[in-house]
Amino acid sequence: MELKNLKNKLQDIVNESSGQISLAFSSNEGDILINEHLKMKAASVIKLPILIESFRLAEEKKLDLNKAIHIENQKKVAGTGVIYYMTESNVYSYRNLLELMMIVSDNTASNIALKTVGMDRVNQLSVILNCQNTKIERNFMDTEAIANGFENSTTAFDMLQYLKLVGEPNKIINNESRQEMLSILSKQQFNQKLPGYNYSDSGVSFYNKTGELPGFEHDISLIKKNDKTVYVAVLSNGWTDNFSGKKKLAEIGKEIINYM
Repeated sequence: MELKNLKNKLQDIVNESSGQISLAFSSNEGDILINEHLKMKAASVIKLPILIESFRLAEEKKLDLNKAIHIENQKKVAGTGVIYYMTESNVYSYRNLLELMMIVSDNTASNIALKTVGMDRVNQLSVILNCQNTKIERNFMDTEAIANGFENSTTAFDMLQYLKLVGEPNKIINNESRQEMLSILSKQQFNQKLPGYNYSDSGVSFYNKTGELPGFEHDISLIKKNDKTVYVAVLSNGWTDNFSGKKKLAEIGKEIINYM
């Protein structure tokens, strides 16, 4: 499939959607941008910048990824993840927390990681990357902050820049850190969105992070086949039921799989 055909198919999916979809796609053949600067609640895709900042802090020798972290019960929060629901399992390495943050989107692990690196550092990374519409203002599952108007926000275009930071050599994060982050992303357990139509012998591999809130469905991913890599970020909202959003993102992923 040629890029222009993919663009037409993705545009049709967006046009026919009952929800609002923003999409940013990049390959060595060109980009596809649809409502790419539409600002939305970030949900858990904002955890990718937290992951990157954690590795940057480790590169600066200010964070030991193997340090054991003891989690007091009052620090645990519900929602996605497993730590909140585990019995007598309160000690993890910081690296384990990063893995849980990304692989099962654990909110307790995410809050500890965010506190460790600090909101200011995560937001400064957005400034460095010129991601003007991305900002983190609250912890995960912080209902009081939400009630007071604090929210984490981003755009599909901005998320594409973070994906490229992981996928391509750059001066911000070293190659060793990038490879470890890719390894973590490859173990994603939530695969019903962009990778939903992927099959075991397709040769296509996804390195993704999802996010969702009531009415919101997001997925951002590096996608590889052989020596070909593409990047895609899809944010969406306005779903009366989230399952419809998941199906629509899977349709987008199906066309990208065909393109690969």
